[in-house]
Amino acid sequence: MLLRFNNPLAIIGDIEFFTPCEVRNTVEFVYPSLLVAISYKTLQERYLNHPPFLQFILQKISHKLYTSSNSTSLNLLYPVENRIYE
Repeated sequence: MLLRFNNPLAIIGDIEFFTPCEVRNTVEFVYPSLLVAISYKTLQERYLNHPPFLQFILQKISHKLYTSSNSTSLNLLYPVENRIYE
C-alpha cells in the first residue's frame, strides 16, 4: 500500500524517534535522492531538548497527520464497492 510521496526536505523516522513504536513501513526512492542520516544517540543527546529542532519536527509530523487525515476522509467518501474492488 502506498502511503505517500514525499518532496524535499522529507523526514523519515520522526514518529519512531519520539515513540517506542517499531518501524512498520518500507521506504522506496522513485528518483535519485540524497539521504542524510543522524544517529539516534546524537539526536537524543543534542536535540531532544532543543526547541528549534523540536519545532521543525513538530511541523513535519503535523503535515503528515494533516495529509493522512485528508486522504483517509476522501477515501471514506467512496462507496464500499469502489474501495473493495479497485
